[in-house]
Order: sequence, then C-alpha cells, then structure tokens
Amino acid sequence: MAAALPYTGPVPTVSLPIVPVHRVMLPGTDHVVRVVGEPDLSLVADLGHAGFGVVLVNSDHGTKGDWHDIGTHMRVLERMDLGEQRVALRVRGERRIAIRSMRRNPYPVAEVEFLPEEAAAAARLSDRIRPLLRRYLAVSAESGVGGDVLLEIAADPVALSYQVASVVRLSTPERQELLELPAGERLLRELRLLSREIDLLERIMGSERT
Repeated sequence: MAAALPYTGPVPTVSLPIVPVHRVMLPGTDHVVRVVGEPDLSLVADLGHAGFGVVLVNSDHGTKGDWHDIGTHMRVLERMDLGEQRVALRVRGERRIAIRSMRRNPYPVAEVEFLPEEAAAAARLSDRIRPLLRRYLAVSAESGVGGDVLLEIAADPVALSYQVASVVRLSTPERQELLELPAGERLLRELRLLSREIDLLERIMGSERT
C-alpha cells in the first residue's frame, strides 16, 4: 500500500470535479474507477493535474442529499481507453476533502477544503496500534479469513491510520466513519475495532476446535 500524504498546513479551498462512488476510497490506497457515457466522460476529458474528488453515495440515485460531505482527493496515475464510451482510471487517494458547496457543470464540481491531520496525536498512538495490527493479520491468516502476515506496516502514523482502515474487515459505514475522523481519533477508534475483530476471530477459531 502506498503511503498516504499527511497534510498539516493551512486549509486551502479548491474546485474539484466530484465522482460519487459506492465504496470508501482512502488516502494511500489505489483503485480503478470505470467511467461510462456522459456526463462522466466529459469530466474525464476535462481532468487536469488537480485530479478529482470521490465521495461515498448511499443510493443508486446519486443525488446530493445521498452523498457524504467528507471524501478523498484522487490523483490519476493512468488512463485506459476501453472503447464504446468507456474509460478506466487508475487512481491513488491523496488526502481527505470536505465539500463546502456543489454545482453541476454538467458534472458535479465542488468547492472543497483539504482537511489537516493530527500527526502528533497519531504518533502517540501508533506504537499501540502496530502490534495489534500484526496480531490481527496473524489471526486472520490462521482463521482462513485471509491476512497478509508479510505486510509492511507503515512507519508514518497518519499513513498507518489509513492502512488499518483499509486492511481490517469493516463495514462501509465503519470505514466512512474512520475517514471522517482526524488521524489521532481515527487510531483511537481503530484500537477498539482491532481488539473487537481479534476477539471475534479467536472466538470463531475456538468454537471450531471444540
């Protein structure tokens, strides 16, 4: 997993095209976004170096009322033309964004703020998280759920907070909740989630052995 880019400076506002998606895309993670037909193809054609934002949408309708206000700024790594008005974008999450206003042009364009992270608060918790994450990966692998015990755990505490959110089995609302929290609060919540998941997996393995 690529390291997230912690942002701790002033909070600028910028216009970004917005793509509603049905999964939570976190900073530091790579994804493929498929685009079919208008107006999304117009959005792709207009993309510049600034990239675009993604926000979780709760329904198939994708109206603004269904969208979360906190999402992720995505940088385009590669564009693949698939023909028949279809395009695939390989993208990487960069940092959290908060939508402040929205318009359509003809696709959604938002005024967004780049949200800062609590790097110092995250650093104080990171040494408690790392052994729990290792334990979770080991128990996941042992239980057959699947866990990469060779995963290189992020050294940067903010990147670590997103790494945990991306590898632990979580519901979509739980992952969105973690995205919306600053890094220190995110790691604190992840301490509880990791403990919960480890306990659940160990209980399942214990019941299977009896």
